[in-house]
Amino acid sequence: MPVNDPETYLSRRLEVAPARPEPARMEIAAELPEPIAQAHAAAVEESAFSFEAAELVVSAMPQPQEPDTGADFHFFSDQGD
Repeated sequence: MPVNDPETYLSRRLEVAPARPEPARMEIAAELPEPIAQAHAAAVEESAFSFEAAELVVSAMPQPQEPDTGADFHFFSDQGD
């Protein structure tokens, strides 16, 4: 018994398949609430930011002018206290 290949089977099926009508849909014009629109605008602006394009500014902190007498405890000391 000969058997049709899948392409022939599907093409014959499409020839006899009834057309499916598109259901009628009700459309309503709506606008987003203002907070959601603002949040979306902020997200678009934030996603446009690029760290590669940002200007890099590095500034050194000046050392204190008066010498440390060692009387005070400094938790983050670079002098080995």
